[in-house]
Order: sequence, then structure tokens, then C-alpha cells
Amino acid sequence: MFEIEIKARCHDKNSLIEKIVSAGAVHIETREEIDMYFNHPQRDFAKTDEALRLRRIGEKTYLTYKGPKVSVKSKTRLEEESGVESFDSIKKIFLIFGFVESEKVVKVRSIYHYDKIEICIDEVENLGDFIELEIKSEQIKEAEEHLFNIANSFGLTDFIQKSYLEMILEKKST
Repeated sequence: MFEIEIKARCHDKNSLIEKIVSAGAVHIETREEIDMYFNHPQRDFAKTDEALRLRRIGEKTYLTYKGPKVSVKSKTRLEEESGVESFDSIKKIFLIFGFVESEKVVKVRSIYHYDKIEICIDEVENLGDFIELEIKSEQIKEAEEHLFNIANSFGLTDFIQKSYLEMILEKKST
């Protein structure tokens, strides 16, 4: 199963929220997410286009592996995720094994469901506002087409294939 995702900049977040809600999107929740990314001691994930992430949402923690992107149109990649008991314990284990903290991404995420799609409106610390449309599928081309059709119906145009981590690292290097 692949995570097929498209992302765009939000130039007018409130107007966009009105559009998606009037189209029938249902607000599920708004939450803060703190993502800590790690790099492998002998394999540079920036070069292999992989990611290893610990995500804290309130008291819950998730460990996620993201494989290399497999599409030039969207951020489609293999994703494996599992809940873990302790953010701090897993972080310590990674550091003991030589993993290095890459960067932290902090965001407030408002989640909506629409037509089997998860829509996230993200306020990303030091980056701004974004919208992500995501679906899980094995039919990549069909899913991409569906996501872009919905994005077009919302008036989205400023699409980005980079992850928040990539954007933050780029911003820090300039």
C-alpha cells in the first residue's frame, strides 16, 4: 500500500477551509504534531530519499519509515508506521545506535475527511501554511488523478513535492 499525497501552499487558509467545508469535508480534529527526524549513521537519508520519523501527538508516539518517492507528480512512497510506548526511550535507542537527529518539524494540523481522502491544513513553524491531500492506494496513477481533480476544484495551484523536513533544511542552509 502506498501513501499518495499532494501538497500545496495555502495563500488564504480561511478561504480554503470555507471551500473544503462547503464541498462536504468534515473536520475531524486539530492537534499539535512534533516530528523528530533521524539520519542513519552509514546511509544518508537525504541522498536515498528516505525518512525515519518519531511523531508525538499529545501523549501518543508513532515511529514511521518513509521510502523513496516513486512518482514525479506526487509525494507517493511506501510508508510503514507503528505506535510506540515512549518518544524519549525510542529517541535514546536511536542515538545509542548512532542515528543522528536531523531536524524537528512542529506543526498545528487540522484534519478533515472528504471523499475517502484525508485533508490536512498545516500551520508549520517557520514555514507557513500548507494543505495536504492524501489517500492510501495501490493504484498510484488513478489516485494521483483523483487528488489533483479535487485540488483543482478547491482552486489549488502552488503544488510542492518537498517534505516539510526538506523545506526546513533548505531554509537553514540559505
